[in-house]
Amino acid sequence: MSGPPRDGSEIQILAPGTLVGPERYLLAPENGGNVVASAHLGIVVLKECKDVSSRVALDYTLGYTICIRVRGEVYERDSRGLLSFYSEQGDSSLMIGPYIVDKAFLDLTRVRVTLYLNEEEILQDFDTGRLKVSPSKLISRISKRTTLPPGTLILSETKHTEISLKTYISPGDVLSASCQGIGTLHCRVGSMGRNGAQESKATEGDGLRFGGGNAYGKTYRTLPNCPTTETE
Repeated sequence: MSGPPRDGSEIQILAPGTLVGPERYLLAPENGGNVVASAHLGIVVLKECKDVSSRVALDYTLGYTICIRVRGEVYERDSRGLLSFYSEQGDSSLMIGPYIVDKAFLDLTRVRVTLYLNEEEILQDFDTGRLKVSPSKLISRISKRTTLPPGTLILSETKHTEISLKTYISPGDVLSASCQGIGTLHCRVGSMGRNGAQESKATEGDGLRFGGGNAYGKTYRTLPNCPTTETE
């Protein structure tokens, strides 16, 4: 895709290596400047989705999960003294879980998402029904620009607060994201050092439990080669 979308939204394609399952470490980007965190509702695509309307977009989804993302904010000055900004995200910087809940069990017009730091400070607290771009509109917009294969994970829009933008995350911090109807996802932040990378490495057979509010005990494994799409 070249140039910004006409509707003003920003779409980023994240590499599969950024994704990590529950009960692992999230890794702060190496040389990533100030590290910030955000919580999202994750939307899992069930079948190939291309150029669909928002009215039927949710018919193409399997279910929903919780996503916690950490990324570095880097500010640099060029030779002319102009300040530029970019966001850096590395391996194991996006965690999903603890379940993928069937779409039939969740009403997206009233899902509350809350992100906590060290189980005390609330960084984010928002309702998916009040997002500028609803999940159905988001799926429709992305599908009009690119084909979404089965297993694609779409991150909902998020709502940053002054606290979440000015609170920087450090190795050792604990992030917890709760989502009504899904549960709570906990993770500890590590670094890109050798030990952190080893602790975050997924093992064969890792997956998410598939359930509707309460786990049914089945496992839904994310497809390792499918893209992860996020919007802000």
